[in-house]
Amino acid sequence: MNFILTYLAHQETINVLNCHAAVIASDHKYGSPKFYQQFANFVKLFMNSGYDQRYLEGERTAVTDAYWAFIKCCKHQVTRG
Repeated sequence: MNFILTYLAHQETINVLNCHAAVIASDHKYGSPKFYQQFANFVKLFMNSGYDQRYLEGERTAVTDAYWAFIKCCKHQVTRG
């Protein structure tokens, strides 16, 4: 299955990927183990959903919860050094 995610189609998912990538690429930002665990959980659940981009629409799903948990980690589990 080919999957293409465009910024216009699903900005929220791109933002998650960018947040994670920015921490990995930075020499001054450090993610906690929880940060990396929450990212891995989001990716796993998103993949298992068949990349269903509607996780922020309608009923709450496990992907919805994983998304918000990771967003919280981006704010509270990343330090600058």
